[in-house]
Amino acid sequence: MANTVPMEDVPPIRRLFQNARPALHNLEAQLKRTIYPHTRIPNTASSKGKHVGKPSAFGEIVPRIRMLGRKKADPPSLDMLGLELILIIFNMVYEDHPRSMRNLALVNSHYHYAARYCQHRDVTFVIESPHQKSFHDRLAYIEKHALIPAIRSIRVYAPAIEEDEKCLDALVQLMQKATGLRDLEWQNTMLYTPPNRYHLPPIASVGIPEKLVLALQPEGSVRLHTSIGSLDRVVEPILDARMPVYTAPLLKRNDSLHSLSMVFTYSDEESCVKFAQIAKQILLSSPNVRKLSIDFGPQGDGPVSFPLPASYTGLGFVDGERPPALEILKLIRYEFGYKKEVEPGYISGSHVGYPGNGHESDYWAEVFDWSRLKHLTIRNVDFALKIAPKLASIEHVVFDRPWGTERVIDVYESVPNALQSITIPRFNTLGLNGIIRHGSQLRVLKIHQNETQTWADETIDASSLLTIQRECPLIEELALDISRNGDWPYDVLEVLAGFPKLRILTIWFEMGRVGREPDDIVRPLVTYPAVDELYRRICLIRPRTLPALGMLKIYCGGGKEISGCSLPELA
Repeated sequence: MANTVPMEDVPPIRRLFQNARPALHNLEAQLKRTIYPHTRIPNTASSKGKHVGKPSAFGEIVPRIRMLGRKKADPPSLDMLGLELILIIFNMVYEDHPRSMRNLALVNSHYHYAARYCQHRDVTFVIESPHQKSFHDRLAYIEKHALIPAIRSIRVYAPAIEEDEKCLDALVQLMQKATGLRDLEWQNTMLYTPPNRYHLPPIASVGIPEKLVLALQPEGSVRLHTSIGSLDRVVEPILDARMPVYTAPLLKRNDSLHSLSMVFTYSDEESCVKFAQIAKQILLSSPNVRKLSIDFGPQGDGPVSFPLPASYTGLGFVDGERPPALEILKLIRYEFGYKKEVEPGYISGSHVGYPGNGHESDYWAEVFDWSRLKHLTIRNVDFALKIAPKLASIEHVVFDRPWGTERVIDVYESVPNALQSITIPRFNTLGLNGIIRHGSQLRVLKIHQNETQTWADETIDASSLLTIQRECPLIEELALDISRNGDWPYDVLEVLAGFPKLRILTIWFEMGRVGREPDDIVRPLVTYPAVDELYRRICLIRPRTLPALGMLKIYCGGGKEISGCSLPELA
């Protein structure tokens, strides 16, 4: 018989636990089943003397609780940053590749707003009768989603003569609210423009409405970009009584005008003289013009063209007159004038009667301030030679269908410093030594010409390209004519893959004589699968220590590109 202890001899605390033992036992079992629903709880008999846990106060073996390992922390996310930092990062992406904003906007609502905010740094409006509703809807969207602070530049396409007062008033109000606005570009389009007019320079314009100019004046921090000009078919509307409505603001002193494009195609002397004098007055009254584009000549710019006028029809700068110091000059068509008695051996009947002394090109070279010019696009090689030694800040030189290509190399050798970009029609135009002379600063190299019978013989070879790769380590963009004869130029592709900083690559392949297919078509054929295979090959042989190629464009002949979108990095 078991010995029993009378309850009165048991201490009160212990007596309390003894009475509560059945209830605690049930609670403990329930907790075990709740916490370890799939765990078999061993008892003392089944453990065979092995301790599988610490004994409880009630004699059972409680399974040893297994501490779960600490979960690995998730990698840092941009969501942890504030909106201001995210916008800074998105702005950097937008500057390098604007189309990436479309993908970022699909990630989540947070990114969607940040991407839309960055996309509204540059806003384009079309003010024409068919588009007026879209214009007002766009303004309402911008204001509703609080995107006005994001705006840095506004581009407006509008008719040259007709204007809508309500649209102009709404645009002025937007400009006044956009405190971050830095640039306003006003492009006047005529009603009879090509279907893709919004992707090309306007064919006709007469300045900018006075309302917008007055809205820019108080602050003076917004830079104005516009154009003046006309084709012959719209000369009369440009020169009628309505013209001063647009040109008057530009003829006065205008501190906001930053860039001006002059596109004027004429067939008679009178219209050209009138236009040239207006353009000259605008340049002399705008002290902050830094970008100037001149395309100024008769109708026809190809095999069939009209003869030049006999008398002088140029801008006529004399007696120390000159435009402000330019940073960008695009001089496409402009016939310099001269005095007949000064150069009796010069071709007669063309631009005779320049009001200054000597040749007009000499006046431009000697009197104009060229010290700040960074980017020059030009056709006239002789004039480029005159100003080349004066270009102390030059970084980019582009020859647009140059006259006198054999002297282009002299221009590149005459500039006082290394260039950041070179654009030439053929490799032998400048030669290997002429290119690597600028290797310490060269970032963009473009060698391309229209297809000719000697096209393949004038392309660059792998050996010369390898020297350029070694001597020009900063190149980020290449655009080259590359020949193929029965097989892909794998040796050239291997050299291209080794450029350490290359991001954008454009290749022109030869098409062959169209109309005599299939005998004269150069092979292998440039197809979409072939382009994909070339891209993959370049990526595979490109050292993994170098950044991935961001964009590949391939052309065949003078047609459209076969591939021009950003391509993903291959694993």
